Amino acid sequence: MRSVIRWNGRKGLEFWEMGLFIFFLAIAGGASIFFFFLSSRDMKAAQARAIWSQKLEGMLDNISRELENAVELKHPFAGPSQECFFRRASLGGSLPPSLAEEGFLFAENELQHVIRTASGTTVPRPLDSIDNPLISGLQAGRFERISSNLLKPA
Repeated sequence: MRSVIRWNGRKGLEFWEMGLFIFFLAIAGGASIFFFFLSSRDMKAAQARAIWSQKLEGMLDNISRELENAVELKHPFAGPSQECFFRRASLGGSLPPSLAEEGFLFAENELQHVIRTASGTTVPRPLDSIDNPLISGLQAGRFERISSNLLKPA
């Protein structure tokens, strides 16, 4: 016996075939839009803000460590101020005889590490291996004295 295969030559697409085609087309379009947003200007701006925020947090941690080792806080005395000056102890634990003070200064939308000489002039100076400005692009910044040896950024 011989089997006969009959083929009905049909034209067009079935409803389920059209639905399957639209489903795969939607997946491909969604993936394209997703990859477009990954490389968009908004995503890059958000990544830049996140990097800036991480840098700011790290820099504030460094500043806190510097101020922890201060023997004497000279400024601010009371209320918020845009500058903070302090003196460190020498290796023996006493206050060095130098009249120069280290400090941090908010100026021109930047945070700078400075040295204030005996004459009262401020000179920018790198903080360890970090060049000035320590942080740029700030809207405003202030230091506020909470107690005799405690400051907070305001």
